[in-house]
Amino acid sequence: MSKNGNNMGLKKTKRTEKTFNTGLPWSNVDVERLIKLYPKSHDKNLAILFGRAPDGVRGKARQLGLKKDYAGGYKPNYSWGTGWSTEEISLLRKLYPTTSNHDIAEILGRSFASVKGQAQQLKLKKMECWSQEETIFLKTHYQKMSNAKLAQQLGRTEGAVMSQLRMLALKHRVEPWENDELGVLKKYYHKTNGNVLARMLGRSYEAVRMKASLLGLSENRCWSPQENKILKELYHECTLAEIAEKVGRTTCAVKRHAQSIGLRKVAS
Repeated sequence: MSKNGNNMGLKKTKRTEKTFNTGLPWSNVDVERLIKLYPKSHDKNLAILFGRAPDGVRGKARQLGLKKDYAGGYKPNYSWGTGWSTEEISLLRKLYPTTSNHDIAEILGRSFASVKGQAQQLKLKKMECWSQEETIFLKTHYQKMSNAKLAQQLGRTEGAVMSQLRMLALKHRVEPWENDELGVLKKYYHKTNGNVLARMLGRSYEAVRMKASLLGLSENRCWSPQENKILKELYHECTLAEIAEKVGRTTCAVKRHAQSIGLRKVAS
């Protein structure tokens, strides 16, 4: 066991290439080990131990309600004295409204003070509580408007709208696709960035992707030099879903293209 107790029950592991178990369910034995080790162990070490991606470990921990035991000896691997990269700032902007600063510090490998200071510098705000007026508007219009339109009307993100819908146990019914929308989708899906197309249609990227899949449409547009650059920069630091959102493609498209140019996930 290390001096600060961060790696209880974990062996030192050299940096090596490893295939992660991204789709397999967690066994009862693994769940019991995660409950025991998570409070005082680093996510990257746990990922190596369980053969899973760090995001998979964090996701299961959130599902189980597990927290890091900061008072009991857990000390994050902080990055001191280093500037913030564009990718880190982008991820901070995405996580900050709905994620605790301690969790963000763990994900980014930075100190709590560093996260808080950078967020203040960027003037980021935690998600505000929903007012009674906003809640009434959501309950009145959620069956008639898409998440994107609700977010636009309320001045919130689509993620915030979706979270509030889940909290209120409201089952969202997306408005049906009109013929002209389907025409735009069929014409541009194979050659336009998915995020751009979603904004054109006033729908979420996920809704566009799912509708295209139902219609049998394929993403056969070539990867631009800028997209390739983003993929190479983010591949070892972000999840496939995060990269897919960044470049406006599906996770399958990202995975296939990464494999075609020789990129592989590496455990750290």
